[in-house]
Amino acid sequence: MIKIQLDNANGKIIGNIEEDVRKRISKACSFRPDGFQFSHLYKSRRWDGWIRLFSRNKFRIGLLPRVIKNIWPLKYELEDKTIYSKKSYDWAYAGPHRLIDFQKECIEACVGKMRGLISLPTGAGKTLIMANVMACLGRPTAFICDELVLIDQARDAIAELLGQHIGEISGRDFDIQPITVCSAQSLCGALGVKFNDREVRGDIAKKEEILDFISKIEVVIVDECHIVPANTIFELLSYFIRTDHVYGATATPYRLDGRDLMIEAAVGPTIYEVDYPAVFESGLILKPIFKFIDVPQVDLPKEQWASIHKNMRGWQQLFKAQVIDNETRSQMIANLAVDEVDNGNIVLICVNQIEYGRDLTNRIKAYGVRAKFACSKTPDRVEIIHDYRDGHIPVLISTLVRKGLDVQKASVLILTHGGKDSIQQIGRVLRRDPDNLGKQAVIYDIRDETKYFKAHTKKRIKRYIEFHLLDSEAKQ
Repeated sequence: MIKIQLDNANGKIIGNIEEDVRKRISKACSFRPDGFQFSHLYKSRRWDGWIRLFSRNKFRIGLLPRVIKNIWPLKYELEDKTIYSKKSYDWAYAGPHRLIDFQKECIEACVGKMRGLISLPTGAGKTLIMANVMACLGRPTAFICDELVLIDQARDAIAELLGQHIGEISGRDFDIQPITVCSAQSLCGALGVKFNDREVRGDIAKKEEILDFISKIEVVIVDECHIVPANTIFELLSYFIRTDHVYGATATPYRLDGRDLMIEAAVGPTIYEVDYPAVFESGLILKPIFKFIDVPQVDLPKEQWASIHKNMRGWQQLFKAQVIDNETRSQMIANLAVDEVDNGNIVLICVNQIEYGRDLTNRIKAYGVRAKFACSKTPDRVEIIHDYRDGHIPVLISTLVRKGLDVQKASVLILTHGGKDSIQQIGRVLRRDPDNLGKQAVIYDIRDETKYFKAHTKKRIKRYIEFHLLDSEAKQ
């Protein structure tokens, strides 16, 4: 009989296992990331494209169910060396909201399972649920976000829901409390962990304090865990060696880069999931109204088309010609935003390039409409988001739309280029506004009738239908 040894972060098989069993476990714990075929290592045949998370009989604890499922026909026993925590704080939910049935079920699943992913649509109350989980567990907690705006949002919401002073670890503050909202970048910078495969400048002087903080954390919650880089989560959570409760919260239980298994390895499998129809029925969010706008293919010289088709970077060239440098298209978006403001709506414009976002901002401001642009490099982005959230700014153009912004007053979303998936972006405008009971959530999806983009549009619309945001008969 073999032994599976477990601790708070890792598992290890002790003893000899048959080669076919080892290969089966390895296959279940491996994946090929999106775009692996374009890697220089793959093309030069120095890598087969697979990332293996089961190596030398070792694996991250979140993969335990996969290991157990594939270890048959071998008999095994578990040697559990996990350090289990005990309740230390008597917190109680103090929020104004009455919990609905699926929120209660999700809380019970988290407390009972101790580890795993919860998937709920934007507006379903993920922060409310996590605050109640914290109250039930009563243990030192790290709530990890990857953007200052989200840190402010989470800190303020948890403080209100639990009636507690919430700490913060970020580039602007270092205040450790029993519940601390942490910037993923700040933790990575101090620990030397790469964020999105890049070195992060952090406060190395705080490294010992952060290591001490991590050594005492018993509950970790990763917010928007399918947006935070998978490699980052995978490595960062390996430092939390005394944590016995780990949760990931997301509105989209998949990653566009194909690295879902890394999240599962670090956090655990999905333990609770709610779909959009259930949240629509609860009355927490609005069902969107889609308006599709077709944009003709840009007129380019034949030699430029030939270059686009032959060049490996053809997609970037086409994006620049069809989107960035397309005067007609850009002016149409600006006019659309101004018209919606004239109709009394608050507009959110999603962009994925900074200079393009600034260009749209200037076009809209030329009409006398107050518009602001915000990205992760905008120094006053927190203040801009707060002003927009309060309704003082009628148009926000941002690269941050894909993240968990809570902007109840936004009623119109313009997807300047939706790519293959826009579920996260759409969620920004679905929340109900108590100051506007007649609010409708309108989504302008721009469909570019050109190579690559047409395929992306089909995938995007298919995703809308899969998530029950769009009725199949209405997709055209």
